[in-house]
Amino acid sequence: MIPSAALDVENSPPLALPMRLFLLGTLAANVAVGLLAFSTLTGMLAGTSWVILATHFMALGALLPIMVGALLQMQPVVAGVQVPCRPWFKWFFPPLLYAGLVSMGLAFSGYAHGFQICAAVLSMATLPTSLLLVISAFGSKVNDVTTRGMQGALCMILIAIVLGVGMLLAFDGIPWVDVMSALPRHVRFATIGWMALLVMTTAQNVVPMFQLTPAYPARLKTWLTPWVVAWCLAGFVPALQSLANMALAVTLACFAALTLFLQQKSKRPQDATVRFWKLGMWALGSVSVLWLVQVLLTISQPWDHYVLLGALFFAGCVQSVIISMLYKIVAFLVWWHLQKIAGPKLTRQVPNMRQVFASSAMSMHFRWHLAAIAGLMLSVIVSPWWPVLAMLALLPLIVANLIWARNLLKAWQLFKQTEQTLRQLMAT
Repeated sequence: MIPSAALDVENSPPLALPMRLFLLGTLAANVAVGLLAFSTLTGMLAGTSWVILATHFMALGALLPIMVGALLQMQPVVAGVQVPCRPWFKWFFPPLLYAGLVSMGLAFSGYAHGFQICAAVLSMATLPTSLLLVISAFGSKVNDVTTRGMQGALCMILIAIVLGVGMLLAFDGIPWVDVMSALPRHVRFATIGWMALLVMTTAQNVVPMFQLTPAYPARLKTWLTPWVVAWCLAGFVPALQSLANMALAVTLACFAALTLFLQQKSKRPQDATVRFWKLGMWALGSVSVLWLVQVLLTISQPWDHYVLLGALFFAGCVQSVIISMLYKIVAFLVWWHLQKIAGPKLTRQVPNMRQVFASSAMSMHFRWHLAAIAGLMLSVIVSPWWPVLAMLALLPLIVANLIWARNLLKAWQLFKQTEQTLRQLMAT
């Protein structure tokens, strides 16, 4: 996630800030798994509210803090601008976000005015966060594919938040939006406009740089962001709903296929980070094809079908790609911050980037994550008939997330121990 733009790492935040968000995200991912496991006890269909809550714990509780932490680092590095009001991200954003998610659980449990409280708290957490990141992104003078992708994705999440807040209020009898028409748009802006767009535009710098593949086509870099944004907005026109879905599904499938094709031409040996990326692209392609078939057949699918698509998208695609990039980001951050502390005299005391995460630890994480995705798919499929088996099939996902958290904690411990050693050497 360190692109071709000049590295302006001097303005990056202290390491503790993004690391705190990364670790909170890994913990929230297991809360999402726990909620999904609970929903399997009554079957996915009967546990609709718990599946929705698990989805938001994954999207907002796990993936959003990790992406925010990465963007806090990326904006100075990629766009050459600082994100304003950093104390907000340290002291206010995390507690408000998780308080909002807890209030969503209370609302689904029948708490009086719970959806209004949830809408208010989540608005306070997400709207200022998104606006601060948008201000930073559009203040950049850099005009490359990653910066444009960040700008487009941040605008898309703002729209998704507004639609989501409107639906929460509608659940409590305040008819700000029509839930049935807002729901598919909310999902489209959050998944395709925000997550998928950010993954695709970041990939166009990350994959060639770190995996030593040929570059993506120049026209793709120019037109991908406006193309995705335009079709997401086209979904507001009822007559264009199906066409927008088909265009976006084809776009995602073609991008996944192109990325896998370029990765086949890679000049470097495959490590766990490359395998995570490939897994993410296979999952993205699978989701896209299933989605496209559904749109073309114009048939109503059972609820479990949408749960399967969502699980494959979140855990199979987005989480896999984020894990791969996070290993690169954290390794670079640990190395860079230690280099700043060491100075030229003690630079040999700083571990290199490959020493931050052991290859065996990352490989173990990949194997468990691969088993976790298989277990997640099995859980969704068998939930209506064998709820206990469905719940047990989620155990590998819990283990994979714990391994992820452990690896990040070890990187943080390495940083703190090396920092202490360097400061002791400097004092002597």
